[in-house]
Amino acid sequence: MFGFQNIYRSYMARRRLIRSEREQRIMTTLELKAFDETLTARARELGRSLTERNQIVIERSADDFDNALASAERESSAQALSQDMVLLRQVEAARDRLRDGTFGICQRCEEEIAPKRLRAIPWAAYCLSCQANAEERGAAQQLAQAPGPSVKAENEFREAA
Repeated sequence: MFGFQNIYRSYMARRRLIRSEREQRIMTTLELKAFDETLTARARELGRSLTERNQIVIERSADDFDNALASAERESSAQALSQDMVLLRQVEAARDRLRDGTFGICQRCEEEIAPKRLRAIPWAAYCLSCQANAEERGAAQQLAQAPGPSVKAENEFREAA
């Protein structure tokens, strides 16, 4: 009988620990609201930026150097526009995850995304290890189409902040 009591106590202690860990992982309503406000503001900012840059003007010049310079500027603007569109899709996907209750859960391994990562990049869809593994395997192109910033983008974002 003594052995069973020890097993039961151990089981109950483990159960309380798991419940406590689970409760700590659940984001509070205030935290979720703060993320929603951040994501909404970022989406608005990207929408304005895209609207302003939506018109890439093609100008012709008699000078070949001016034509080359204008072409390089158009290419740069088109790349920036494309990057902003990808980021806007990632932000909108994060807002969708907020609404459906999967925000903060890695879309690959279904583990919790570190709160520090989410504070730095609120639209992150993958935990740091899944993101890094995907980039190492050369799957960064696949992830660029799906929500989730690259580790490189996250580092650049942190440096800018």
